[in-house]
Amino acid sequence: MIPNLNAAAMIPMGDVAGTASAVIGTISILGGAIVGATIDAAYDGTIIPLATAAAVGCALASGFYVWADRDWDHATQSSERTDSRNR
Repeated sequence: MIPNLNAAAMIPMGDVAGTASAVIGTISILGGAIVGATIDAAYDGTIIPLATAAAVGCALASGFYVWADRDWDHATQSSERTDSRNR
């Protein structure tokens, strides 16, 4: 799914798609390194740090999904109102 999402993110970039792809890759690598180092530092011989990181990641992903869906619904409703006025 990630390669398809990255490809979709490149569509509006046009001439700078290569640079945008490099930025996405850099952010992904840095984010993974920071999360990995944090989990490594918290490792105490149990699975708890990894499970906690997974739970936090799921909570963040759910929150971002709700936020993005709310903004998408708002944008869709705004464009529908504009379309109905133009008819």
